[in-house]
Amino acid sequence: MEEVNYRMPQLERRLGIANKTIYKHIREGWFPPPVKNGSASLWPVDEIDRYERALKMKATKDELKVLVADFMVERMKGKR
Repeated sequence: MEEVNYRMPQLERRLGIANKTIYKHIREGWFPPPVKNGSASLWPVDEIDRYERALKMKATKDELKVLVADFMVERMKGKR
């Protein structure tokens, strides 16, 4: 099965926020950073799905930081 990723324009449309806001949230640690593929910045759809579910469940910024840390561990283990 092919991995599906968002590029920034798709991510902005899906979340309804600007790229400056997305990158601000990444710097603050409560939004997942992109996966780099050459010069392309990509966000795995499954991570964004999980992130949005957490938002809908009214996760706090601290809870979102834990979720983002989980994504990073999964990436390091090769699940990405």
